Amino acid sequence: VQETRVPPVGENENKAIAVDKIVADTSQPPLQKLQTQQGIKLVQQPKIDWEKKIIKNAAINMEVKNYKSFNDLLHGSIKRFGGYVAQEEQNQTDYKIENEISIKVPVDQFDDLVTAIANGEQKLIEKKITSEDVTTQVVDTRARMEAKKQVRSKYLDLLKQARNMEEILNVQREINGIQEDIEAANGRID
Repeated sequence: VQETRVPPVGENENKAIAVDKIVADTSQPPLQKLQTQQGIKLVQQPKIDWEKKIIKNAAINMEVKNYKSFNDLLHGSIKRFGGYVAQEEQNQTDYKIENEISIKVPVDQFDDLVTAIANGEQKLIEKKITSEDVTTQVVDTRARMEAKKQVRSKYLDLLKQARNMEEILNVQREINGIQEDIEAANGRID
């Protein structure tokens, strides 16, 4: 939004001052110029929610001529894109080798890794990509983790007030259980 103000004309008629004030309107997505047959048209860009937590999955079935060469390429690509093998299962018969691999990779590297795996000399038989929005679960887990931290804090205050060894051990047992819950929740959202 651009606003231009000119002060009223009075005694200083030859002193006109223009003041430009730029205000960012963050409630609406920015405008984008779009070339149409009628000329240039301004349209709203879609508002992107960068806080979404998405899990992407790919199931790729392919036939390769040289298993060892492809397997080396696959494992090199996994490392190059910051991933790791979560599970690998291999079955071999007289006629073929089947290898099923579960790979974990950062979401921003997912598309590049899938492209690197699926391109090349191998014959692509099937490729299926799905995604799941887990934002709600992440938000819920964070809220539960914060609540557990508050409970832990109250138990720590009780620990300071404990009068004998039995009270100390009981309170410490509760603190340990809550701490395990906090660490498990933290592991799920990281």
